[in-house]
Amino acid sequence: MTALMTLEPDARRSVLGLLACMAGADGDVSDEEREALRGAELALGLPEGSCLTVPTLDEIPLSHLDRKSRLLAYAGAVWMMLADGLTLRGESSLLADLAERLHVGPDMARFLGSFARWVRTETDLPWHREAELLFTEAARRLARVEAHRRAA
Repeated sequence: MTALMTLEPDARRSVLGLLACMAGADGDVSDEEREALRGAELALGLPEGSCLTVPTLDEIPLSHLDRKSRLLAYAGAVWMMLADGLTLRGESSLLADLAERLHVGPDMARFLGSFARWVRTETDLPWHREAELLFTEAARRLARVEAHRRAA
């Protein structure tokens, strides 16, 4: 969880809001999505009940998010999209809109999407551990990508 604590509290709240928005993108928040949101709250170090309603994308402040926060938010959105095992058109559409608003290019979207899919489908962890793994390991991998980019 320490890697996540480097995100400002406002950024962590925005990330959680984006996950809630994705959970409700199909018009219903399933039990699995509720559990995943609670797990994300814990992983992000936010108090229980931090996200009691499903915001619209326009209601979530994004302008203050730095690159790392934007990329982690995108990875989290893919993870949430997969929480109930169904990927519906509304969720796919929201994910595409989110990639644009967060300035996540196609290559980075594939990279983050693949990692989020691996976490969701190949690990057998409680939701909060799954969310913690997603965010901390994605942050580590992004740091390596940025280090390679700077060295090139």
